[in-house]
Amino acid sequence: MREKRPAPKAAPASITASGATATSPSSAGIKPTIRLKAPQTGETVIEDQVQGRVVWQNENLDDLVLLRGDGNPTYMLAVVVDDHDMASPTSSGATII
Repeated sequence: MREKRPAPKAAPASITASGATATSPSSAGIKPTIRLKAPQTGETVIEDQVQGRVVWQNENLDDLVLLRGDGNPTYMLAVVVDDHDMASPTSSGATII
């Protein structure tokens, strides 16, 4: 049986409490991503209509990347926007819970 390892996380040291980067990404030649900051303590709970109560420990979550450095949206953002625009009666998120 494979050993369960924690998922890699983005380096939190590059983000300050105000949300600004510690150094200017553009001066370093870096194209920054846009992230949704996740809490680092406690737990995230949802009541899913299919699976019931689902709980994640926040220390196991990473900040969700919404836009890549090239300005393109990630799949996770694009699929939610598409579902909303198409008035989809189902949630694409059920496949990733």
